[in-house]
Amino acid sequence: MKKQDVINAVKQAKEASKERKFVQSIDLSIILKNVDLKRPENRIDIVFKLPKPAREMKVCAFVGNETEVTAKKICDRTIHQNDFKKYEKRPTKTMVRNYDFFIAQANLMPQIAANFGKYLGTVGKMPSPKHKTIFPINADLNDLVKKLKSSVKLSAKKQPVINCIVGKQDMKDEDIAENIWAILNEILHHLPERERQIAKTYVKTTMGKPVKIW
Repeated sequence: MKKQDVINAVKQAKEASKERKFVQSIDLSIILKNVDLKRPENRIDIVFKLPKPAREMKVCAFVGNETEVTAKKICDRTIHQNDFKKYEKRPTKTMVRNYDFFIAQANLMPQIAANFGKYLGTVGKMPSPKHKTIFPINADLNDLVKKLKSSVKLSAKKQPVINCIVGKQDMKDEDIAENIWAILNEILHHLPERERQIAKTYVKTTMGKPVKIW
């Protein structure tokens, strides 16, 4: 596969989509094969910074007094530790859907797990050391939040499928293709048999039909 093949697929996906009253997202689906996801070492769970940001991701921070002021300046939402217990089931579920990434002050993790764990954990948004979304009280949050706002989550834990946004309909075809190319190369690095473990890859607009890349 060549990069031009990816560009052509993006063009086809746009052309195949009917006009809508909103700017549609461009979505990528990577279907894996011969990957035993029952074994933890085979699961894919990556926060990946796009070379051409698709949209500004929303970041919510769990904070204490030490980091509240900074977090409020750069995050889309902050939740102070004194307010953790105020959240009830329904508003918590809505909040989890509305934000792409959650970051947390390290010393608050036991409280966060107790109050939000069952909501964040089920959708793979729990702050974790692996994704560097848990920070010490003296951390410089600017770099972390800036990276997350232009990143996507690449995940295949239960099903051998990776779905993510790679652009918006009004972006250049070449920029969207660059994101797809970068993601594919990242995924290949995590597959022992590389290309032989990718069954199919599709690109589509939000409401459009999928166009095969791979």
